[in-house]
Amino acid sequence: MSNRKLPEDWIITTLGTFMDFKNGVNANKEAYGKGVKFINVMDIFRKNTITSKDVIGSVLITEKELEENSVIKGDILFNRTSETTNEISYSSIYIGDEKITFGGFVIRGRQIKKLIQPEYAMHCFKTDAIRKEMIRRCQGAVRANIGQKDLSKIPIVIPPHHEQKTIADLLSTWDVAIEKTEALITAKQQQFDWLHLNLILNAKNTTLKHFSDFLNESRIIDNSNDAQKRLTVRLHLKGVEVRECRGTEIEGATQYFVRKTGQLIYGKQNIFRGSIGIVSEKLNGYSSSQDIPAFDIAESIYPDWLFWYMSRLHFYKKLENFSAGSGSKRLHSKELFKIKIPIPAFPEQKRIAKILNTAKQEINSLKSLTKQYRTQKRGLMQKLLTGKSRINPKIINQHKEA
Repeated sequence: MSNRKLPEDWIITTLGTFMDFKNGVNANKEAYGKGVKFINVMDIFRKNTITSKDVIGSVLITEKELEENSVIKGDILFNRTSETTNEISYSSIYIGDEKITFGGFVIRGRQIKKLIQPEYAMHCFKTDAIRKEMIRRCQGAVRANIGQKDLSKIPIVIPPHHEQKTIADLLSTWDVAIEKTEALITAKQQQFDWLHLNLILNAKNTTLKHFSDFLNESRIIDNSNDAQKRLTVRLHLKGVEVRECRGTEIEGATQYFVRKTGQLIYGKQNIFRGSIGIVSEKLNGYSSSQDIPAFDIAESIYPDWLFWYMSRLHFYKKLENFSAGSGSKRLHSKELFKIKIPIPAFPEQKRIAKILNTAKQEINSLKSLTKQYRTQKRGLMQKLLTGKSRINPKIINQHKEA
């Protein structure tokens, strides 16, 4: 923790001075799936607060075991193990009334002195300073782990209760905005999925054509050999982007080809995992190897329509059936060219693509807005939860008197 002077009525202490820690239940596999609800690591990752309704898992234990391993309102749960150090000791507070239990990969923190209010506990363990201390204390080469003793040594600065309430109320306005925007994203995504399926499948006056009728593989050799301008196509339809430069590459060992704006591009090994895209204008002139082929598209085909046609899960998953190889399968262009698809007239292609592009842009804008909200909230947290900045004293006094 920083040596910066704290506000006079704030205190600095460690978690172990006011919180008792305990590991959770480890039962035989036959005991799971019935009995009392129990909190596992994924429950902690999902939400800042947990009620019994949020908990899916259950375990059959005795009344004595439940009493010893109970979770009650106000308890704070930390994951004690994770795949990476950055995800160690995430926290969630139990706000339910039903007595439940918790799993062996979880550490329960129960306050023996009520220094932290429940609404404040939702936020205070997520500051950069505390996260840094938690990560520093975790151990393990394969999986990251943290123990009760290490958690008890984590330093924390704590404002008085009335200021905790004020800070939590302010941060909750960002939480509400994030929650509402994410709910809107979910609704818009469902609408998009319906549009995507129905517009493509219900296109009228279509003509069956082979891919070879409107695609031509581009093989313009890239003589620049610029390792900073290599492309990759991400899985799950996440787009075409510049590949991370690999310092271990042997110059000239792999032949690269120039890619141009508007070309269809895909990963031979991963097209059936959604490695499909259209080369954007900003990536014009970049290159990729034969494992990521690109194709000039005939003028009779609108590129965005072709992308939306191919980006349906039902379509690109089936492309694995046309791929060659026993272990690492690849979809070669000659196999793609044999496939026939129904193609509507060009104006219809353009109409469909425009609708889907607009719908997707709206979703992306909402995702960007959510990201902004999260960034704003994080900035506030670093200031308010450390005492670096304080809310207007008049507002604090109003909470103090309430």
